[in-house]
Amino acid sequence: KNCNDEKDSDNDNNNVDNEMVETMTVYSYGDGYGDLHELYTLPPLPNEPFDLAIISQTFEHLYNPLLVLKSILLRLKPNNQGCLFTSLPSLSMPHMLPFHFQHYTPMGLLILLKQAGYNIMEIGQWGNLNAATLMHLNQSVPSYAHLNKPIENDPNIPLQIWALA
Repeated sequence: KNCNDEKDSDNDNNNVDNEMVETMTVYSYGDGYGDLHELYTLPPLPNEPFDLAIISQTFEHLYNPLLVLKSILLRLKPNNQGCLFTSLPSLSMPHMLPFHFQHYTPMGLLILLKQAGYNIMEIGQWGNLNAATLMHLNQSVPSYAHLNKPIENDPNIPLQIWALA
């Protein structure tokens, strides 16, 4: 259901309030060009279906990531012949406001991908307390030079997560 469609009075759980519709309208500026939420409305692209889609540092900026994932899946080669690689922050400071909506844990990303119909090949993560502290103190991702050496991954503090599905 499109966010600008009339409300479905039979099911209040699917209703979108007016403030949300206004937000979505502002988000999907112009004709939707470049908006991944509109991917399902586009005609097939040249060389489709694709072997691989790479979506990097994007899902935290999508108000409906499930719709986008399903749309991408439809443009990949069927029968698990096409793959998606995605990476995104698990812990970050808000950026690109007001279009910064959410973060995911590795398990949250896995569940989202499964809900969209993907078969998960790999989920990974990286982070540690030193990197997380520097990121929040400086309000930017720390450079390699500023991290304590040796740099070790702490599975309890994921800053970046990725998946191949």
